[in-house]
Amino acid sequence: MRALALLLTGLGASAVGLHAQDRVAHAYDAYRTGQYDVAVSVLSNELRSRPDLPTVMLLDRVLRETGRYAEAEELLRKNLDRDPDAVLLTDLGEILMTTGRNDEALEVFQEASARGGPGSLIADLHVAEIQARRGARVLASEGFRSVVVRYNDGVPLTSEDLAAVGAALVYLGREDYQYFRDALRLYDRAIATDSTNLDAQVALGDLFLGKYNGASAKEMYQLALSRNPRHPAALLGLAQVRRFDGASDAFELTDRSLDGNPDLMAARVLKARQFLDLEAYAKADDESESALKVNSNSAEALTMLAASAMLQGDEAEFERRLAGTRAIAPGDVGVYIALAEVAARNRLYHRAVDFADQAILLDANSWRGYALRGINQLRTGQIVEGRADLEIAFAGDPFDVWTKNTLDLLDDLAEYRVLETEHFELVIPTTEAELLALYLAPLAEAAYDSLAAHYGIALPTPLRIEVFPRHADFSVRTIGLVGMGALGVSFGPVIALDAPSSRPAGDFHWG
Repeated sequence: MRALALLLTGLGASAVGLHAQDRVAHAYDAYRTGQYDVAVSVLSNELRSRPDLPTVMLLDRVLRETGRYAEAEELLRKNLDRDPDAVLLTDLGEILMTTGRNDEALEVFQEASARGGPGSLIADLHVAEIQARRGARVLASEGFRSVVVRYNDGVPLTSEDLAAVGAALVYLGREDYQYFRDALRLYDRAIATDSTNLDAQVALGDLFLGKYNGASAKEMYQLALSRNPRHPAALLGLAQVRRFDGASDAFELTDRSLDGNPDLMAARVLKARQFLDLEAYAKADDESESALKVNSNSAEALTMLAASAMLQGDEAEFERRLAGTRAIAPGDVGVYIALAEVAARNRLYHRAVDFADQAILLDANSWRGYALRGINQLRTGQIVEGRADLEIAFAGDPFDVWTKNTLDLLDDLAEYRVLETEHFELVIPTTEAELLALYLAPLAEAAYDSLAAHYGIALPTPLRIEVFPRHADFSVRTIGLVGMGALGVSFGPVIALDAPSSRPAGDFHWG
């Protein structure tokens, strides 16, 4: 809240018969505990008699957090006529960016930056973000570096400013992974400076989640929710963690985030993804269209519409929707990353490889692109190529736990015994190879013959079967992390499964 939190710290009290500052403090307490309607009512009444800057800033924040963007914009424009403060300009620019008016937002941010003072550093961050999405990566990188330079110059910064520096460092981490450590430190400082800065806690959770550290991400989201159980972005973050865990409450958490902010774009996009997982394509499209009503230029929502067409086999519609997305965000690598993730989640591994190719072509520093391409090459039997991509991904971002775990597993697999049959390549731990091959080879060949005849197909061979003596290794091979409950997985040309020795005797019928 810029300087607002410092102004209001410790001023909570009953709203009846209080001085103006106390009433604003009461509204602030209501806001930070999720009593949004109370905060809006108190602040709106206060503004009728005394439209001072802290009251305007707080009401703007409450309105935006609950998705009332038009009201927030009207409030800011009205008060900018009286006081063209850089903070208010930056807040206005954020609304314009959220609602898809990036050209206007860029002008507003540049004006705020030129004014200097509070709000200008965050304006500089947003200018760089817009440039990055447009593909002007050199300009964007220079902008992010300028934000970091202002921090290094020792200028006093608010908690929000420190979090903005952290966001700039996350972007720069694509060029040098050491910046991720610095980003973690800056987010910690932002939280230490103002423990009520829940957005900084959520941003740190997002950083952990991006590195597949679900436990730490969950801790940060829950920390924010312990202060405000209705915080939309924190609920959304927790929903993403639970979805990755395969938990049944991920949908409920997404809905709860939308209860607080029905126009939270990222929540609508996540819900669209969740419906795509269920093959509920009409519902997925409805969620994407709801997002586009807020921001008609949302690359994320348009990407989900394209993904929906792809999963339904409508290639012409897929290409049309993808072209629209590219026109809006020509430099947004996230479009192809999202398509690769959706394709892989729906077992279209070859297409996931192709989309990851596009991400890498667009940005040679797309370590996530290399990781996705590598993981999905492993799933399609391209072991050498997959390993090479994962090594590139790990060199660029060694904090990606999925990549690290998979590379460690590949080191172990290199020591396994490889046995060949007519249609299969059996990859088995050396200590168990001779014994398991006696059972696995005839079982696999019999399955191939009977199923190929039944379905009338001739699969390309050899098919690769990997057998793991530790369930944790099988889980890493499948989802990059330990904890998967299945016993075996088919990626198509590659099958991974637990060895009999991975579980106590009698736990499952291995054949």
